[in-house]
Amino acid sequence: MKKVAQKVLYGALFSAFACSAQAAGTLVYCSEGSPAGFDSAQYNTGTDFDASARSVYNTLLLFPRGETKAAPGLAESFDVSDDGLVYTFHLRKGVKWHTTKYFTPTREFNADDVVYTFDRLGKQRKRL
Repeated sequence: MKKVAQKVLYGALFSAFACSAQAAGTLVYCSEGSPAGFDSAQYNTGTDFDASARSVYNTLLLFPRGETKAAPGLAESFDVSDDGLVYTFHLRKGVKWHTTKYFTPTREFNADDVVYTFDRLGKQRKRL
């Protein structure tokens, strides 16, 4: 039993050191399966969505674990019209886009980005 415990301990230590040896900027994600893609507008199985939407993309609202009340995300707050048909999101100020090898942002996040995302999601859903 002592040898088994030692092997488990050594394995855990080795795993911890192996994870810390990853290059800076490398995203390591463990999933229950292989996602078909990381674009939640095009791929919408549980595995695809878990791998991208929750770990890569920010959302307008968040739902903390175990709660049913929406919390601020990219939207600080929102209002709902009396008839329940119109939602007005009040967006956070100062949200920056990330820079990559092929994209350098020229502005901060704004309402045009939200409209573009909803339009894109609607077009992708029609194709399915």
